[in-house]
Amino acid sequence: MTYKQNRQLNNLIDKISTETGVEKSVIVHFLLVDLNRIYTDKIFIHAAKLKSTEHDFFDLSQKEKQLLQKIEKRDKEISESQKIINELNSRIETTQLKYTEIQEALKELRNKYNDLNLNLSTLEKEKKQVEFNVMMKSHSIKEKYDVHFKTIGWILTGFTILGIIIAIILILKK
Repeated sequence: MTYKQNRQLNNLIDKISTETGVEKSVIVHFLLVDLNRIYTDKIFIHAAKLKSTEHDFFDLSQKEKQLLQKIEKRDKEISESQKIINELNSRIETTQLKYTEIQEALKELRNKYNDLNLNLSTLEKEKKQVEFNVMMKSHSIKEKYDVHFKTIGWILTGFTILGIIIAIILILKK
């Protein structure tokens, strides 16, 4: 404290003492007690604010840790989800390739089926033609054999009649 400030303080104490009629030592005592109380209250206020701030900082720190843990958990979940998505995309691509291969194989089978149907219809036409030819041949052969059998039948009939006549002649001659 400077000399000037010290003098002002002494003048103030003198003035209070004269106006109130209280001794200077009592006024100095009350001033010291009040100054000490102000200083102590201010320290308690600052200490309380510091404790409150420390508590707030601790709460915020805990919340930050919880948020960081949640973020890490979400990051892990996102990473796992991304792995699953990649795996599913890979499966989809594989399935699409298999589907394309199946479609191509199916197209080939359809082409072969159509070729076989075409061959079958050609073979059926040929079969009908062969059956017709066989039927025509068998009919012509049947006609030939019918004429042949008729001729043989007439010849046998003729020889039978001739045999009967000879038998009758022989019976009559005896």
